[in-house]
Amino acid sequence: LRVHQQKAKTLRVHQQKAKTLREQQQKAKTLKVQQQKTKTLRVHQQKAKTLSVHQQKAKTLRVHQQKAKTLRVHQQKAKTLRVKQQKAKTLIVQQQKAKSLRVHQQKAKTLRVH
Repeated sequence: LRVHQQKAKTLRVHQQKAKTLREQQQKAKTLKVQQQKTKTLRVHQQKAKTLSVHQQKAKTLRVHQQKAKTLRVHQQKAKTLRVKQQKAKTLIVQQQKAKSLRVHQQKAKTLRVH
């Protein structure tokens, strides 16, 4: 009987050790899964951060392109204004010459009459 009791006790001890080992393995497996999830989350967060940076750079580029376009428009308007001013100046000179010519013609006419 004592031998049977000893064997039963030994069996219970082995079963307890096996149960403890299974629990430890399960905990280790759970921990490994959690670590993998944490790693995946960090990767996703890094990708999201990188995407955000790229989006900001794209936005900044669009702003710079818009500013460059506005500058080109202003430069074109300034060029057009300079051309108009030059044409106006030329017209004033021509009008002045025409006026001088009329004055000379009037003087010549007056001299011929006398």
